[in-house]
Amino acid sequence: MNLSNENVIHIKNGDIEYLQFKKLLEFKNIKHAYSLKPLDFRTHDNNDAMNSYKILLEEMNIDPETLIKPIQKHTDNIVTINEKDATDVQDTKLLKLEQTDGIITNKKDITLATTNADCVLMLFYDPSNDVIANIHAGWRGTFKKIAKRTVQKMVNEFKCNPSNIMVFISPSIRACHFEVDEDVKKECDEIFAYTKRLDEIIKIGDKKERQTKVFYRQYFD
Repeated sequence: MNLSNENVIHIKNGDIEYLQFKKLLEFKNIKHAYSLKPLDFRTHDNNDAMNSYKILLEEMNIDPETLIKPIQKHTDNIVTINEKDATDVQDTKLLKLEQTDGIITNKKDITLATTNADCVLMLFYDPSNDVIANIHAGWRGTFKKIAKRTVQKMVNEFKCNPSNIMVFISPSIRACHFEVDEDVKKECDEIFAYTKRLDEIIKIGDKKERQTKVFYRQYFD
């Protein structure tokens, strides 16, 4: 199946498959990709995961030693990366990146990586200040407004103009498949009531075993 459309292109090279955003490809000073199977990035301690990073980065002519990957825990913590840790070939286990779901940099030769299953990954780019950010946002991160906090951090630390920041949302679970219970719906109602758009992100489903299921668009922020 070819997943290319008006926004993304689907690259296939042997066993390697990944998506790229057409708009981001207009900027030659950055590289990006959203990897598809069979590569596996799921665990920090998995040798197969580290090998997958190496395969994908070498496919894109990126030095694997430039990789930085936070230890994601559904937080709203965002860390600015100013340099690589010289003691770690691949910065995927650094304590400073524990409990971290967003990373930002304006430095060259640093690769920011995040992983997802159902959750949303977002790529931010300000071409005027050459600042990039990579964040992971499930419903918990969305409720904590990690995307908003990322923009605020780019503005405060790098003097970015919000109107110049582009955001690219990677593939994630669809609302029609993402069931949540009443407690999550209630929290969503409380946090986002001010938008007056709750009917766009919450859909009441059928009752299952006497309990009504709710479908939620987790990328909303």
